[in-house]
Amino acid sequence: MEAFDDRASAESPASPSQPARGPQPLAETRAVNDLMVFHDVARALASSLDLDSILRAITQHMKQHFEPECWSLLIADPLRGDFYYAIAYGEATDPGGALRVDPSQGLAGWAAKSGEALVLPEGEDVLRFEGLGVDAGPSPIRSPVCIPLSWQRQVLGAIELINCPVTSLTDYTLTFLKVLCDYAAVAIQNLRAVEKIQALTITDDCTGVYNARHLFAVLEKELERSHRFRIPCSAIFFDLDHFKRVNDAHGHLVGSGVLAEVAGILKRSVRGVDSVFRYGGDEFVI
Repeated sequence: MEAFDDRASAESPASPSQPARGPQPLAETRAVNDLMVFHDVARALASSLDLDSILRAITQHMKQHFEPECWSLLIADPLRGDFYYAIAYGEATDPGGALRVDPSQGLAGWAAKSGEALVLPEGEDVLRFEGLGVDAGPSPIRSPVCIPLSWQRQVLGAIELINCPVTSLTDYTLTFLKVLCDYAAVAIQNLRAVEKIQALTITDDCTGVYNARHLFAVLEKELERSHRFRIPCSAIFFDLDHFKRVNDAHGHLVGSGVLAEVAGILKRSVRGVDSVFRYGGDEFVI
């Protein structure tokens, strides 16, 4: 039996069935690189719930492909109905003290309202573009790109790229950007889903206040903080007198309504730094 020599095999000329490959064409190399970008982002989505790190990785890839002077990522706040800056680079997108944006104004507002990408070539008057809601006057913004981050027809945010080189705004790169925006939308939606699940695990179904499981976790942290910073920590434990009579006379459905009403009164009566818990039955802790 002859020994197999890896070096001899590696140095031998390629067989006719396996022709030697020359340098890859530029387009093929770029396609492979772009696939690796999608692979890296998808792997980050599957392995991490750190929204900030995922979104920053996505925007860094956008920077490399489009070379904008400024770029930002805004996320929709479902409670307040506006946008807030999650990421912002450059003077033209610097939010300054205004960290929130009216959904009816600006590039993000237009993209959110229309649900479509906005791409304005260099030379087109951004200030006079219908629906942007920007005051007339000199503007540092030219050739902007704004793409909404959508999930099941719901706009979760928007990505803005400002002052991109015209050569970077091709059909291929814009398609690449839209795919990255879909990844960003998935990251935001995943975080919101996790937050909802976490809220359900620490919330009492009947009253809407925290449950006993969360009480023990919070109490341990509050006591540790109290000892460390030498500040007082107070707890109130109480129950409802004669609550059994309510259940016996009117049924458990009415009794649950009484508990929910009491919990609502407690939540409206305490400070923002205080917490209300249902310990069990008709027992509450503040």
